[in-house]
Amino acid sequence: MCQLTMIEQQQDATWKRIQLNTFTRWVRQKLEQVDVTVSDLETDFEEGLKLIRLVEVLSGKSFGRHNKKVIFRHQKLENISLALQFLENEEHIKLVNIDSSAIADRNLKLILGLVWTLILHYSISKQ
Repeated sequence: MCQLTMIEQQQDATWKRIQLNTFTRWVRQKLEQVDVTVSDLETDFEEGLKLIRLVEVLSGKSFGRHNKKVIFRHQKLENISLALQFLENEEHIKLVNIDSSAIADRNLKLILGLVWTLILHYSISKQ
């Protein structure tokens, strides 16, 4: 049983790595239009600034006010919350179990879930 669990963990890690690489490429492609670089989704969305830019690019709408110089955790959470609320209220995207603290705390599984939701909404459903 222990060996099976290790195999499952290895498969899960491999799958996450594949998703991370694929989703990072998609985000990079979207953000290169506005000269924003992304190297690691797990850390790049932590302050909310790159997430806000991604949402602006995808939606074609500007956010306006947000914390542009992020120093404190509450500023990170506020930026991320603004992006998530915008997606739900303005873009009518249902976000399940994703909150600002999960992204600020670098929860890779939930960050990948968020990016997958964005891919579904802005790329796959638009075709």
